[in-house]
Amino acid sequence: MIQLAPAKINLRLEIIGRRPDGYHLLQSVMVPISLYDELTFSPAATGVQFTCSDPGLPTGDDNLVVRAAKAILSAASCSRGVKIHLDKNIPSAAGLGGGSSDAATTLMSVRDLFSLAISDERLHDLAAGLGADVPFFLYRSACLVEGIGEKVSKYTVASGLPVALIKPAEGLSTPRVYQALNWPLTHHRKAHNLPASLGDLHTVCAWLRNDLEAPAEALLPRIADGKKLLRDQGATGVQMSGSGPTIFGIFNRQEEAVQACDDAKRQGWWAFACSTR
Repeated sequence: MIQLAPAKINLRLEIIGRRPDGYHLLQSVMVPISLYDELTFSPAATGVQFTCSDPGLPTGDDNLVVRAAKAILSAASCSRGVKIHLDKNIPSAAGLGGGSSDAATTLMSVRDLFSLAISDERLHDLAAGLGADVPFFLYRSACLVEGIGEKVSKYTVASGLPVALIKPAEGLSTPRVYQALNWPLTHHRKAHNLPASLGDLHTVCAWLRNDLEAPAEALLPRIADGKKLLRDQGATGVQMSGSGPTIFGIFNRQEEAVQACDDAKRQGWWAFACSTR
């Protein structure tokens, strides 16, 4: 069984509060994009056997794919094992949700592989236990995400919008970005009322927002250089995705997104042209 796990971008990420346990509350519009990891699943006698095309990616029990496979096998009291191979295309720790998408794809695929009696509601609970972005990737569509990531509902966003992704070589730690945000414990504010849909390019770009962008940019000033690069190439909207450091530009035509990526690569950035799904 071969499955594709899409990356995502956050068109909107608004921090609206922080719980006493330190978790931040958010309102986010997340949309899958046409950049994918590829996972191959096959039955095994016992245990979880995991390999990856990226030699730098840990493949032990801490890997989200391994954790997801073990979680659903345990939840179903299944004694079977599974062999999983990951062909990694989505950059790690980039704000694109690659690891979370791989975990969600693993939950769904292992359920299907063994026809496990796990309801969608139970699958959602397992996903939420693995990480904040994992529940979103069960939906395979644009969604409004709230709470700490566990409240997910489908939301209409224009598909097929041309997108250029660029990422500097330097990485950013998500906990470090949230720490730099310096949001007080138990402080809350009301989220903005979103429109019924983001149905076209200009509406999407008018509602772009990421409250993590300023603290991330303070930690890694090159993010500002990337935003300028995409604007200079004619992007209608430019923003950092998630906790960064990947930046996306939304363009009128796919050829413009490809040209922007080509220019970014010449300047030493990782870049990929894709579209919203």
